[in-house]
Amino acid sequence: MSSIVLNGDTSGSVTVSVPAVSGSNTVTIPATTGTVMVSSNMPAFSAFSSSTTSFTANTFTKVPLQTKNFDTNSNFDNVTNYRFTPTVSGYYQFNGYLSFSSALQVMQLAFYKNGSSVGFPLQLGSASGGYINQIIYMNGSTDYIELWGLTGSTQNCSGAFNGSLIRTS
Repeated sequence: MSSIVLNGDTSGSVTVSVPAVSGSNTVTIPATTGTVMVSSNMPAFSAFSSSTTSFTANTFTKVPLQTKNFDTNSNFDNVTNYRFTPTVSGYYQFNGYLSFSSALQVMQLAFYKNGSSVGFPLQLGSASGGYINQIIYMNGSTDYIELWGLTGSTQNCSGAFNGSLIRTS
């Protein structure tokens, strides 16, 4: 097995250059403490509802997301709690979508972190569906995130939820 020997300089960074077929590729590692992120330690998931769920009027309800498109680090529970619990701390981009059986006068979508609404819920009027997205810090050990919705009348709902790590802490 070959090895790479790195010798730093006083510039505050170390650059590793690797040969390429045409041109060159450079990886620059800043002089800072942290984790180098590669595809194997950057959690990401995508899940959706495999059936509709009845939402009671004027009551926030968690969206059951039973089917995974992918879950790179097995952090999304699609059986019991329908939540994402990352094992890497950092900032995550989350996206949610809800679709209702008919147009509503009131509809809200929200992300719940550790059981409480985080950020600002998205509120729409006269719509049959909507999107929400937000960047949320997760501690990588105990934090979890869920997709919730509220309707102004009893409705059938389905949804989709995805997220990925965009920056470690």
